[in-house]
Amino acid sequence: MTHEAAVALSSASADIKDGIKSAAIWIASVFTSEPKTLTATAVAYGYGQCVAAAKAKAEELEKLSEPYLFIELAWTGAGYIVTKDGRKVASNGYHVGVFYDGKIYCNMYPDGLPAVEWLLSFYGLGQEYVFLGPILVGKYVVIEFGLPFIF
Repeated sequence: MTHEAAVALSSASADIKDGIKSAAIWIASVFTSEPKTLTATAVAYGYGQCVAAAKAKAEELEKLSEPYLFIELAWTGAGYIVTKDGRKVASNGYHVGVFYDGKIYCNMYPDGLPAVEWLLSFYGLGQEYVFLGPILVGKYVVIEFGLPFIF
């Protein structure tokens, strides 16, 4: 490796580390925010209405100036998703919730569940992808561009 290549690699590595550090600090602020009293926004939404429920919860948190993230689940198989207690979630292989203060809220769990419990409460067919981010990206983007996020 040439000296110039080593310097460029070192610089790129430092930029990546700075980016990861910034992301970690921002995510940590989501985990440690002082929780506000939330309404069960998602109660009004039923089967197949996870996107509307997530947007409503996000709007509620924005009004309170609280940080949140969307968490999206997508399966590559036949599309049916059920909860571990057998409730139908979706027929399109896609589900979304809102992550706030260590819990994830959605139309199936309007009072929220701890993040790991929520993630383990859904079953679908095929490869599962999980994406955590500040915007809704949709099933196609999550699967096509392979954006898994590991807790």
